[in-house]
Amino acid sequence: MLNGKCAIVTGGAKGIGKAIALKLASLGANIVLNYRSSSKEAEETAEEIKKLGVEVLTVKADISKLDEVENLISEAKEKFGTAKYLHNALPNAIYIGFTGTPVETKDKSTSSIFGDVIDTYDMTQAILDGSTVPIMYESRMARVGLNQKI
Repeated sequence: MLNGKCAIVTGGAKGIGKAIALKLASLGANIVLNYRSSSKEAEETAEEIKKLGVEVLTVKADISKLDEVENLISEAKEKFGTAKYLHNALPNAIYIGFTGTPVETKDKSTSSIFGDVIDTYDMTQAILDGSTVPIMYESRMARVGLNQKI
């Protein structure tokens, strides 16, 4: 379904990002797996992706920093082809997964880890402007029956 497409997945080493990367790889997409600090998990996820028969590139980058995003793109270009290939591939990428799970604990917060919010781009806006499609989840409720003899 996604054979030959390139998917960039930020936060792809674990959690939701990992699930997105594995799903896209299972559909045939080559993966650029971005992580910020989870190098061990990124390499483990990359190995899982390779077993699905697609190519994967792991790139450490903090996507809130322009120079690191530029490096991410440069490494993707080196792995997956020429600038023309990237120009053609990335605007036509079917999926680009971003994760930005807020962190709120007693001693940590999202802003203390990532810095002040510069801009907010939520899923509703992404769906409205056509950058992504809605993701629907099917409820998996199990029917429970009670034994009336007990």
